[in-house]
Amino acid sequence: MRSHIRTRIESVMKGPAGGSPISLEGTLSALGAVYGWIVKLRSDAYRQGWFPVNRLPCQVISVGNLTLGGTGKTPMTIYVSQQIQSMGFRTAVISRGYGGRAEKTGGIVSDGRRLLMKPIDAGDEPYMMARKLEGIPVLVGQDRYHTGNLALDAFFPEVIILDDAYQHLRLYRDINLVLLDASNPFGNGHLFPRGTLREPISALSRADAVIMTRCPGDLPPEPLTASGPSDHRYRRLPVFHTIHDVRFTVAESHGTTHGNERTRHVPEEGVPEKVFAFSAIARNDEFIRSLNSAGYTVAGTRFFPDHHPYSEDELHDIIRDAHGSNAEAVVTTEKDVARMGADLQWPLPLIVAGVSISFGCQAEAFHRFILNKLGVRPSGEVA
Repeated sequence: MRSHIRTRIESVMKGPAGGSPISLEGTLSALGAVYGWIVKLRSDAYRQGWFPVNRLPCQVISVGNLTLGGTGKTPMTIYVSQQIQSMGFRTAVISRGYGGRAEKTGGIVSDGRRLLMKPIDAGDEPYMMARKLEGIPVLVGQDRYHTGNLALDAFFPEVIILDDAYQHLRLYRDINLVLLDASNPFGNGHLFPRGTLREPISALSRADAVIMTRCPGDLPPEPLTASGPSDHRYRRLPVFHTIHDVRFTVAESHGTTHGNERTRHVPEEGVPEKVFAFSAIARNDEFIRSLNSAGYTVAGTRFFPDHHPYSEDELHDIIRDAHGSNAEAVVTTEKDVARMGADLQWPLPLIVAGVSISFGCQAEAFHRFILNKLGVRPSGEVA
């Protein structure tokens, strides 16, 4: 019953506008109006100085979005962090650590060389970032100012990257990057819970740039400036375009799901004919589309809500269902692997889909944009 209600609400949130005032759509719209009033009141309080905004003694870049999940914030945070590192700045990443045991207290997930937390403590996304970011410390904590000071004391970063912090108004940021899904940037245009908007579209006024993700086909040679009548909400912001590059790897031993296992890329001629897919991410449907695009035949699926912690029984059920579908391999995402136990042995090859961001021919323009907005040189660079 609870699952049915959840599915019905999710269909309304993602569905078109409309509905009778006495319908579920009408009820959720009324709740959305109340939510919108609270969000606006909070935003005005920070803008007018009624609530204090804390500053860190370093540059701060926020990567976030206006909608609930699924725009590519985590791979974008990884990309931006590596860009800042390549410019010569000492860099650190801070995430809230949603769902992890260290979310409230804060802590260091990685010092840039070693993992210092397990996924259950760090949360799936910070743990995944810590595995991928070499030489860049990753920290978690819902109080980003407190965690930022922890990062400064331990690692002396010149630039801190905030993951999923567009709505975290308590901390000042020097660059605000907002991500929009190119295929559906504002959902159905309604605020949560009638739609997927976290804030009114007018909140784009806080952004320094808009980054369109999951763009189809060839990217334009230069970033655009949204200035037409239909783009008035962007406030003449620079608009960059990106694509999601999906790469598939497989554990060489077909064994453990531990974060440090060696992997190899799946060659095109080695794509299994039939796979069983499972995931617990914001866009499970997008995951399946990526498998189809890569040439996989999906024999069966198991989906769970975003950030779902897998139990041992659920993983064994997945293995059973995979065998029942006559699949030759099991496929999931990097984010899901971060939530699995380290001891489970997979009787079938375990293929992992990882997403990276590509700005294509706009990469150099984005690099220049970030460098210009920072307005400072790395400490090791001679003027």
